[in-house]
Amino acid sequence: TFGKNNDFFNKTLKKKIMTKSFKKLESILNEISNEIIQNKHTHSHVLFSPSAASFDQFKNFEDRGFYFKKLIKQKFKKN
Repeated sequence: TFGKNNDFFNKTLKKKIMTKSFKKLESILNEISNEIIQNKHTHSHVLFSPSAASFDQFKNFEDRGFYFKKLIKQKFKKN
C-alpha cells in the first residue's frame, strides 16, 4: 500500500492479508521486480489495482496511469 490512505488500508487489511507499506510507486515496482528476478519467476503478472484516489501524488487517475505505464516500460523493457 502507499499514499495518503496507507494507514487506513493496512489497519483494515491486517487480519485478512499480508501488506507492505511504501512511500512511492517506484518503491513498489522496485520490490516487485527484485522479487521476480530473485525468485526467477518466468510467468509473473502484476495487477495494479488502485483502491483509492491518489490526489496526494497525482493530478488524476489518468496521470497516475500514464506514470505507472512509464515506470513499467523503464523497469521491464526488453534489451
